[in-house]
Amino acid sequence: MSSQSLKERNRALELIEIGDSYLKLEQIDRAEDNFARGFRIAQTFPDSTSKSLPKGSFSVREQVIDKFLHSYAKVGNYDSAVKVARGIEDGDFQAGVLSAIASQIAASGQPDLALSIAKTIENNYYKARALIHTSCSYSRAEQASKAGEIMTEIVRIAWVIKNNLYPDWMLAHISYYVQLQLGQADTALEIVQLIENDCNKAWFLSNIARKYAETGQFDRAIQTAEIIIDNEQKELALAWIASEYAEAGYSDEALKIVATIDNDWKNSALIKVVKNYVAAEQFEWAKEIAGMINDPDDDEENDWKWEAMKDIADGYAKAGQFDKALEFAESLENEAHKEQALWAVGYRYAEIGQYELIMQLVEPSLVSGGDPLGAIAELMVKQDLSFDRTIEITKILDNKSDRRALLMSIIYEYAKSENNSDKIIEFARSTADESVKYAALEHLAKSSIQAKEYDRVLEIAKSIGLEKVRVSSWKCMIPPGRSS
Repeated sequence: MSSQSLKERNRALELIEIGDSYLKLEQIDRAEDNFARGFRIAQTFPDSTSKSLPKGSFSVREQVIDKFLHSYAKVGNYDSAVKVARGIEDGDFQAGVLSAIASQIAASGQPDLALSIAKTIENNYYKARALIHTSCSYSRAEQASKAGEIMTEIVRIAWVIKNNLYPDWMLAHISYYVQLQLGQADTALEIVQLIENDCNKAWFLSNIARKYAETGQFDRAIQTAEIIIDNEQKELALAWIASEYAEAGYSDEALKIVATIDNDWKNSALIKVVKNYVAAEQFEWAKEIAGMINDPDDDEENDWKWEAMKDIADGYAKAGQFDKALEFAESLENEAHKEQALWAVGYRYAEIGQYELIMQLVEPSLVSGGDPLGAIAELMVKQDLSFDRTIEITKILDNKSDRRALLMSIIYEYAKSENNSDKIIEFARSTADESVKYAALEHLAKSSIQAKEYDRVLEIAKSIGLEKVRVSSWKCMIPPGRSS
């Protein structure tokens, strides 16, 4: 945007803000005058209505409309808003503003008023957009017959738009919002099929197929996917359907669809099928399906397989088959997958109090994804282990940094509850690590520091074995050997 254009944009927005100030003071004439001047500047900017979805831009016109609507939303004087909009010279811009006003009125629970404005909009695209919001408002008000009448009108408008010179993007938008805001997949499908360009309609058909699958209408989902000409979008739609089938527990149906997909989109469905078989303790089937998931070829960002391997190991362990769980984990050639599987087994060991075994398993993989030490600490606190037992477990870790991190995580878990101050004090007394004691003091003394009760902070410090603590005027605890 050139410096002149930027200046004009800022001037338009400034005029809208001035209008807002007058509107708050109920000086309606002055408010309307400034709003009108702002719109006169804004209409000199191009109509950059997004031709693709989801929307990725916010034009000058849209910025002005947004601020304008925000002003009237606070006062509710929509007669004035409509009056300003009707004074806009650019026909499409006027239609866009009226549509936005009607949509906002509909959202506020006034569908009758919104409908009366929408009927006056001459641009069919913007009229349809306003009617979508109005139908939604009638549905929320449980006026199903009115909502249905408007849906019929939206379809009629779509057929009129079909005869425009460039109808595809408008039909696509209308179909998209009918599905998104009204959840009307059947009507969205009817509208999107009016689009002549198969490439343009493919993305929208794919999303409609997904909507059918999400609501359990699998036959409709597959029928919709099958009419998609673009092979990439068709496979994406089929992958979504397979994934929803698996999510609903229909593993066989999911696998039939997966067999028709040649790319990695099928992996999401396969992982869910693995989960289904693991849940049913059919581990051999789970392993066979996991083998169908494409290997990441050392591309960690596209690694879908680790989750399946972790689920299988976890399933064995959850079923009490720890030997088979460990055998499976150790058989994995991919080190990242092996670490995840071992951690899953280790977590199940921790659940039954076998912390010595978990430490042996997970210490080599503490650097892998997630926070295994945090999870161990959470289990320790939930199981209310004695402090002696807790310290004994932490000593199993050879790495001093890992040991300290586990102690810190235990302090954090205790600190989640306001009623655990006594336990934090006891635990801090049981460790000789001053860094851990300072972490405990930070949680224990937070309110005292905020209240500048520094003597209280020192009392707490001494109670857990910190003799050299100082507190600065900046409300910070100063460890020994550091300057303030």
